[in-house]
Amino acid sequence: MNQLAQVKELLAVETSSQTGTLHYRNVLNKTFPQFNWKSTEEESGRALHYFETQEQCPSVDFLVYVNLDTHNPSSLSLWTETDFDPLNITLKKGRVFGLGASHEKASLTPLLSAISKFPNHKKNIVFVGGYGRELNMIGAKRCISEIVKKRSVEKVVVVHPTNNQPSFSSSGRTKLEVFFPFSEEEKEERDQHDLRENISSQSKVINKNEGDRLVDDVIFKALKSCSNLPSGTLLLDFSGGTNTITEAQSVYFEIDSSPLLENSMVSKMSDFSDTLEELNLELINKFSKKVPPKALHIGKVVTTTEGVSFYGYNLIPSLVSPSELNAWFKRFDSIIKKNDGTIRIRDTKKSFVSNIGDKSLIEVTDCLKVTEATVFSRYFDDVRIFGVGEEGLSQKPNEYVVIDELTAAENYFLEFFNN
Repeated sequence: MNQLAQVKELLAVETSSQTGTLHYRNVLNKTFPQFNWKSTEEESGRALHYFETQEQCPSVDFLVYVNLDTHNPSSLSLWTETDFDPLNITLKKGRVFGLGASHEKASLTPLLSAISKFPNHKKNIVFVGGYGRELNMIGAKRCISEIVKKRSVEKVVVVHPTNNQPSFSSSGRTKLEVFFPFSEEEKEERDQHDLRENISSQSKVINKNEGDRLVDDVIFKALKSCSNLPSGTLLLDFSGGTNTITEAQSVYFEIDSSPLLENSMVSKMSDFSDTLEELNLELINKFSKKVPPKALHIGKVVTTTEGVSFYGYNLIPSLVSPSELNAWFKRFDSIIKKNDGTIRIRDTKKSFVSNIGDKSLIEVTDCLKVTEATVFSRYFDDVRIFGVGEEGLSQKPNEYVVIDELTAAENYFLEFFNN
């Protein structure tokens, strides 16, 4: 089976967190039958696939970890390069299009090809295909506890799209939950509105356009529009997005006139918009070289009878100190509380700086990647990140990988295993 056929086989298997990765072993056996693939016993959604070139060896020369699960492809209508079918893996002009093409899975072919060519009697390589980056890095944690616990590990490479540029530092990520309560007056007004037919209410759906920048995502747009509304505006509904980490494709917004209403949710949303803009800029300024278009992200908003909840995350620059980060958290908390809101900060994946020789590399590659390296770096000294594809394309419509990158990646892995 040639390289392109292997890539197509690996990408075409849907491996979302919901369905688990246990069935992925079948396609690994088909594409690379020379390896002895293993997995945990019949635990859908809790599988780790792995092999090692010297089974049960007390020392590990190279630990290679790749995240196998992918997310839903969002709107199918945006997959124009694959005829609106994300799993229709398509070759066009030297690029492979399809779900997962710019994700970790695309790097499996050059990685496993390199391992198959490596003289495995000299070094022990442990390869692990895991899951659960968004489940508090559970795959990486289970890899340590089930496979490499109490074993010495020389080097670790976490496979992640880096445009074939090795990276030695990683940003962290913290999940955020922000809640603004409705006042008692608003609750009463909303109840009354539900009891009568009111033709004056206005609703609007803001859809994501393919050309929109990340900083102009639909939830931010909706929040920004609150500053243009009059003070006596009753918020009836504000909902959009599906989860914390992905960008919302649309948001639903409904309002009505309520001239006597004071200190409304709409005014809180306007202030929250200003807060996000201010704190996003403050956090972005902490990145040294590579700067994200947005460091503070809101991926989901939900309106209930009690109030409005926002779910999102912020990126943690790799070189920011814990004291700096805590100061930022306190500032965020104090601003939210001014509008009677509450904020919960949870599931922090701390950033890391790998403990390898040339620290100047860190400044060059101050990367924006949130990877399992943030877990492995707590246990092992030499941790690096590498992979084909572009992180900005991952999990987005029309994501692709350049075929020539696959050959270059295989050469990198061969050099990595030989050093």
